[in-house]
Amino acid sequence: MKLPSELNQLQKVMIDNMYKSFVKSCLQGVDSPRVVKSNFMQVNSTFSKFGQSDEFCRNTDKLCDDLLKQGNTKIANILLDELGKIYARMGQETKAEEVIQKSLEISRSLNDKIHVLARLTDLEFLYKNINQKSKLIDVLVDKIHCCKDITKNYSVDAANFDTISKRPTDLNGVKVQMAFAYNSIADEIADIDPHNAIECLKRAKNIYFDINSDKEVKYLTKKIGIFNKKLPKSE
Repeated sequence: MKLPSELNQLQKVMIDNMYKSFVKSCLQGVDSPRVVKSNFMQVNSTFSKFGQSDEFCRNTDKLCDDLLKQGNTKIANILLDELGKIYARMGQETKAEEVIQKSLEISRSLNDKIHVLARLTDLEFLYKNINQKSKLIDVLVDKIHCCKDITKNYSVDAANFDTISKRPTDLNGVKVQMAFAYNSIADEIADIDPHNAIECLKRAKNIYFDINSDKEVKYLTKKIGIFNKKLPKSE
């Protein structure tokens, strides 16, 4: 990649040394996960400023592989989470998908279901943006299964949520995500399978009814009526 004119050799050495220092601290485990994430954001900002985002992403991809070989899954997963978002913002959807899938598998191996749900949501947004309908439906189905698992053992899964700052999504929040997934599937299959689309809407409505979300119940009742009117007359 051609260096932008504002990036002279001295600046190139500076950002390279900055990244080497970041890699060293990650591999030696001298910083807390919170500090690692903060340093990651600062280094990314500097590379982006000088038009070196591609190099930053390539280097971070390799760093994550090295961390995984070292057995440091927590730091690797933190970096993969952020890297997937960066690739998506850069419009590199294939790399974004690859990185998010890698993070997803790590979270699954750790039985961290709330982070699994978060990564499935990242894939959902990615597939919506690139109009990958088949993959989108698959990931929405996976989200529903994940949400069902979490709601069965929420206290256990909340305790197993390995994070550096955020609190886990509360139980009703998980149920809302499941309702969203059902509603999204209904929209995707409405033209090809209207009956199942209506069933999905009914399930979403029942979830909202269960958590006393009257506004959403009314909205879905109306939407179900609209979908029913679109059914073939012979049915």
